[in-house]
Amino acid sequence: MNGTRVFQRKMVTDSNRRSIALFHGYSFTSMDWDKADLFNNYSKIGYNVYAPDYPGFGRSASSEKYGIDRGDLKHAAEFIRDYLKANGVARSVIMGASMGGGMVIMTTLQYPDIVDGIIAVAPAWVESLKGDMKKIRQKTLLVWGSKDHVVPIALSKEYASIISGSRLEIVEGSGHPVYIKKPEEFVRITVDFLRNL
Repeated sequence: MNGTRVFQRKMVTDSNRRSIALFHGYSFTSMDWDKADLFNNYSKIGYNVYAPDYPGFGRSASSEKYGIDRGDLKHAAEFIRDYLKANGVARSVIMGASMGGGMVIMTTLQYPDIVDGIIAVAPAWVESLKGDMKKIRQKTLLVWGSKDHVVPIALSKEYASIISGSRLEIVEGSGHPVYIKKPEEFVRITVDFLRNL
């Protein structure tokens, strides 16, 4: 993809009409989505599912063009735009956790026309964008674990109050990676959101 070797997992069928792309956190890869069986769960409600390893993570090559450092997501939105285009996807729901959650918020602000909806799981490194989040018009689901010690839970209500019409779900007893800690509850919450988009 634009000179960068990007590894991806996907589940695509001719009968599915919508798309969702999943973007992992800093300490994770696309493989971690399998811990909640998200490919099967989202495919059976009509979504084609795409999940790359971000360049420099997992099985994807490093990239000067898309490179990121901890806390610095400046190339993330361009990557998501180019990744969807490379897969022939004009518009998609985008979901991300932690670092990936920050990426989907950035992408929605920079390229709103390619985003059908957002699921941000404890999005990281976007506090500087709080002033811009009020511009988000896509339906947005924010998911946080009640025992998240990585991204402060206080930010959950703050972001929800800024993003008009957003829905906030706090998963009791879960730590930071909700989809791993409480997979069944995570699937229930996100499937309900996706069905109602």
